[in-house]
Amino acid sequence: MSRARAEAPRKVPFLLRCYQAQRAFSGAPAGLDNPAFIEAISGGGMSFLGRLRHPDTEVRMRSRTLRGGGRELAATDPFAKQFKRLLDLYVAGPNGTTVSAEVQRPGADGAPELDLEVNRVIDAGWEDFWSHPVTTNRRHCGPRVERFWNWDKFKNGEAMIRLFDNYPNRHALALQFVNADQVDSELNRDAYGSHGEIRMGIELDAWGAPAIYWLRDYPTGYGFGYGRRRGEPYPVRAYDYRTGEGELLHAGLEDDANQLRGLSAFGCLLETAKNRLDYSDAVLTAALRSAVSPWVLQARPEVYDHLQQPAPPPAQEDETPAMAERRAAYYSPRIMLEKDEVKAIPAGWELNAPPSEHPTANYPPFIKSVAREYASGLGFTYEAIFNDRESVNYGSLRGGMQMDQRFVRQLQADEAFELLIPVRLRWLKNSMLKGFATGGREGILLPEADWNLYVRTAFDFEPGEWIDPLKDIQAIAMQLDKKLTSHTEVSRRFGKRWADVAQRIADDMKLAQQKGFSLDMTPGLAQQVANQAALEDAAAAAAATASGGGKGGS
Repeated sequence: MSRARAEAPRKVPFLLRCYQAQRAFSGAPAGLDNPAFIEAISGGGMSFLGRLRHPDTEVRMRSRTLRGGGRELAATDPFAKQFKRLLDLYVAGPNGTTVSAEVQRPGADGAPELDLEVNRVIDAGWEDFWSHPVTTNRRHCGPRVERFWNWDKFKNGEAMIRLFDNYPNRHALALQFVNADQVDSELNRDAYGSHGEIRMGIELDAWGAPAIYWLRDYPTGYGFGYGRRRGEPYPVRAYDYRTGEGELLHAGLEDDANQLRGLSAFGCLLETAKNRLDYSDAVLTAALRSAVSPWVLQARPEVYDHLQQPAPPPAQEDETPAMAERRAAYYSPRIMLEKDEVKAIPAGWELNAPPSEHPTANYPPFIKSVAREYASGLGFTYEAIFNDRESVNYGSLRGGMQMDQRFVRQLQADEAFELLIPVRLRWLKNSMLKGFATGGREGILLPEADWNLYVRTAFDFEPGEWIDPLKDIQAIAMQLDKKLTSHTEVSRRFGKRWADVAQRIADDMKLAQQKGFSLDMTPGLAQQVANQAALEDAAAAAAATASGGGKGGS
């Protein structure tokens, strides 16, 4: 029976039958003589067809598991903590993003020019709002909101913030972080009548764009009590970037254009982190066992009878402590090795102590391999995440820093579009309304009541680190001399606005003229700086040649 069953033809799967029909209909050869193809189609090997699911289905299957693993890794893994510090330091920076008003007005010749007075009022109002606690729990100021926003995106795969109008502060606006768990990924509904489709807790409009987020305060929320009953979802309007209306800002790490929600960035590192912990634990256990392995004396066979003494008799009544000690030493032979007491064991027995070469030579290469996986999965370079610059030279360090800075600029651009622009527009609208309502005592008071006239804004992020200050400044000077860039673009690189820099330079020159001295560079100083740089380059090249290396090496 078993033989007949084994010789029976295998049932053709449905997908394979569809493929055969399609090939026959098109007149193409069947192409079924490839065993690997048949095995893959029928599910016997790695079936790629089994992975053909909608992106949101993939997210729904994995989001909670990867989110929980990402939070565990973020809380316990030192390299994940280092990644968080890199995000905090380089994306938002210690003081957050510099946001400057760029409102223009017609000049004397009709050309547009910056309205310095209006810009000053708007910038002062934004600084007052963003430098104070802006969350509903009054715990986090603007720069910390930026840092938490970026960290939430990587840890949970998505970040959400709710905007609260008419909040009782000077600008009638506050923010509130929404945990990703509050939008239930298991809340799904097909569209019917006038009700839109709900996919993973997000209701879509007719164009497939998020229109309403259904939030739950219990059991995974914070108990804000917005729902009518415990655990009942309540609707929150999605922010509409076309009109500036709505309440909830949402951004995630999407891998597909049609993906609504994101997956934790640490999901691809969970297996790597587990392997690192298991291997490190095994190496540490072996090292500890090796460190505490006992020293043991083994008796020679010829003295076996002498060492095998009978059991000591009971102590006598008139026995002194010295006599008791000698008797115990005779019946339990010992030897003093410095401060350690070494016991004897019977002849014929051996003790094979564990090897002492731990950690082994394989441990450092394993850790470096893990480090490269962390760097590839998170985006920053290996040297940055692991604080290891032991084997880098000038060229590789410069190339790595440039890659990090490009990655940071990409994150900064995403932050500006997803968070800063919506918050800035909502703040401008609410603060102007508060200013007109209070006569300028709160909010900001501007000449016109239409807030759309004052939306022109510039975002200047934390500048990148100098790699070689002298060479970088010389390169910028040459670009300006060859008209390859402008002072506005150069100032923007350093997180400043050229109009402000030019005004400060003019004020400094005017003050210096009043005091009777000049701010011009001393004649010949520029040439001295250039000569000193050439000498340093020559010395570095000679040292690199002597050591067999060179700048820019791998």
